[in-house]
Amino acid sequence: MMESQNPIKVLFVSCAGPPKGSPESLQVSKYLKYLLKQGGLSLTLVTEKIPQRNFGWRTLEQEYQQVLEKLDQVIAVPVYYHRLVFSLWKKVSPATFYRPDNEALFVRSFKKVIRSLSDKPEIIYSRSTPFSSAVLALRLKRHFQVPWVMHLSDPWVESPHIQVPLKYMDYHQHMENDCFTMADCLSFTNEETKQLYEAKYPQHRHKMRCFPNVFDDDAVNPLTSAGKQKIRIVHTGNFYGVGRRPGPILKAIQQLEKKYPDLAQIIEVLFTGFQHEQAHTDFENYPCNSVKHLGVISLPEVTELQRSADLLVLIDWELPQEKAVFQLSKTMDYLAARKPILAITTKGSTVFKMVQDQHGTCLEHNDHRGIYEALEILIDQGRSCPLLQAAGPLDRQYAASVNAEKLKDLFQKMVQRSPSSVSL
Repeated sequence: MMESQNPIKVLFVSCAGPPKGSPESLQVSKYLKYLLKQGGLSLTLVTEKIPQRNFGWRTLEQEYQQVLEKLDQVIAVPVYYHRLVFSLWKKVSPATFYRPDNEALFVRSFKKVIRSLSDKPEIIYSRSTPFSSAVLALRLKRHFQVPWVMHLSDPWVESPHIQVPLKYMDYHQHMENDCFTMADCLSFTNEETKQLYEAKYPQHRHKMRCFPNVFDDDAVNPLTSAGKQKIRIVHTGNFYGVGRRPGPILKAIQQLEKKYPDLAQIIEVLFTGFQHEQAHTDFENYPCNSVKHLGVISLPEVTELQRSADLLVLIDWELPQEKAVFQLSKTMDYLAARKPILAITTKGSTVFKMVQDQHGTCLEHNDHRGIYEALEILIDQGRSCPLLQAAGPLDRQYAASVNAEKLKDLFQKMVQRSPSSVSL
């Protein structure tokens, strides 16, 4: 396609963005990085202002700081994070706190965004979660009357993780419907989520596309050998949500240590990241000499740790198959590390379909015997174990460069068809 003479003015709306280190923020950073490399786009990012003090599980990563410096404009919206303020807000005015979520102040920045923009956008692109990004983009769509691509990284109302009191769910259903109606294109991270929404909104099926979570092309492991004596098993990332806890692995390792007293001389199992109370309890209930939790480490350190692993462990949420539609962004980082994956997930889940027989092995959360036996074979056979030979070739369909090119192509087509209704 011929490049337009002037760059396309893209208004990129996302609460999550660089330099924050959340999974969604890192996905935004990767897409921005490679959209910039594409050229032909004038990118303005609307995101939340970094609070003076981080709290909880919030981290900052300098890895993608330079992305912000290359954008045409960054509009940073103060959201005033504070534990006590949030607690009081939820108690005093839950109707505003849950409409749509704890990023509601982001939506209320609508007038500030309008005043701050140096130029009218030609297209709006939003990424959620949190869903405040979509709600703000909806308001901007109505104001500017330009095409809008709404990306849902995870399901909205249909998500098993949505923590909204029942009496406020009508609001979320109404907003989801409004967004699906007003958006000119709807994108999802995987085919399973797309199919879920095709069934729910068949009238909008023609607008639906898939844009997966991605890995950074520059982060692909060159596959140099670490020359370690011990077999290294690594899990990076946070533990939270239903059934997403280290128990299935820890229980198996504890049993193996009873059978193999010198196990800690053969393998080392390393964890990083934040953990909720249940996960912390698992580490207390299943103490193992060969297991160590390294705490929260920086993104470059995480990357190096993943590259040093012989086996990468991924623990999905324990959900029924019809709800297990989450494409964990960690999976993309694992692909870039070029190491085999042992995924604890629901059979038939999005993670299962991606990993099994392609990039590793999948076992279910309650398959304690299967997890134990897989690790015992690893101990017996060492680095010749099939579990460590399971990494497939690098799957370029998840490369940030490939998907940024596709997204730019979509922007071009939509802008060319504007202002008439877009039929994709």
